[in-house]
Amino acid sequence: MTTTGVPSATPAAVTGLPELAQARKTHPITVWAILGVVFLAIEGYALAAWFISGDAHRTPAGTTPIPEWMKVAMMAFQIVGVIGFVGFLTYFVIRPLRREHRLTQDSLFCLVFWTLFWHDTLTNYLVHYTTYNAGFFNLGSWDRHILGWSSPHGNLVIEPTIFVCTAYMWVVFGGVLLGNVVMRRARQRWPQISALQLVLVTFAFFALFDLIVEGSFMRLGFWTYAGAIRSVTLFAGHYYQFPLYEPLLFGATWTGFACLRFFRNDKGESAVERGSHELRVHAKTRTVLRFLALAGAANVIFIATYDVPINLIAIHGDAWPADITSRSYLTDGLCGSGTTYACPAPSIPFPHGDSDHVAPNQTLVLEGGR
Repeated sequence: MTTTGVPSATPAAVTGLPELAQARKTHPITVWAILGVVFLAIEGYALAAWFISGDAHRTPAGTTPIPEWMKVAMMAFQIVGVIGFVGFLTYFVIRPLRREHRLTQDSLFCLVFWTLFWHDTLTNYLVHYTTYNAGFFNLGSWDRHILGWSSPHGNLVIEPTIFVCTAYMWVVFGGVLLGNVVMRRARQRWPQISALQLVLVTFAFFALFDLIVEGSFMRLGFWTYAGAIRSVTLFAGHYYQFPLYEPLLFGATWTGFACLRFFRNDKGESAVERGSHELRVHAKTRTVLRFLALAGAANVIFIATYDVPINLIAIHGDAWPADITSRSYLTDGLCGSGTTYACPAPSIPFPHGDSDHVAPNQTLVLEGGR
């Protein structure tokens, strides 16, 4: 008696299915690398447009004399910044290239965190909230060339070119390294600690760390949170007023960065680099993809934990205190005396670009002579 049935799949066909599925698999690193390209393109366009447009020129300090001790402090930290930048670049990037002829993961982290300096004044995206001391070497900023920028005179918003653009390597990445030391010691001290508990310990450390570091810099007059909400601000009414939500927000940002570097799989890959070892590409291409993926993740962390919440807070800020508006080197020509713009306050409508706006004497300025 003969039986017939549906022919079974051939061994070759069955064997081929995993390879086909693998070929069509999208690795996390691919998605994050695409995001990295997008953010770096936005940054690159803003910087290029800044120079091409002629906006790259110094924002003057105005008529108010800058105290000599502030000048000395600013000069000292700009020198320290250059030394720190060169030291980190040499140790984490140049040395591995010479010894191993490749960029290590820390080389990539070091370079990625340096590229984040374009976020520094995004606090002013919707309304002017933060200002830097015009005594720093500066060329204004690229802000008004950032996609969707809203507040007026973004080119006058000071970005201390030497101080801040170097600090994102030696201060921000240095903070990440310090945070990872805290994470390792916490695991040694409490072997059963969960990942969530470890993150909370790291956040507590960074909140305190930011409070000390930023608080010290602000007392030196390096920058101000002019539009801080006074009810939750230390030293409210002074040029060094410090909102308590600042260390919480940037503490969360620093925690995100530290977790990105700390948590790795058995291949040594961070969460956004997963799958890099499976890519059939040249080693240099893989390194580029890893850099782009880390850049994409770092930008997302910055936007989600700091840029978005601080801008939502800034639109609810209180009036700039007289201790700031009376110092032209802290108002940067954005508002107050010598300008046609009243400094931000709850009673002042937010100006946008070249919109009509309220002058310091509370009269309405009609743009275009309307």
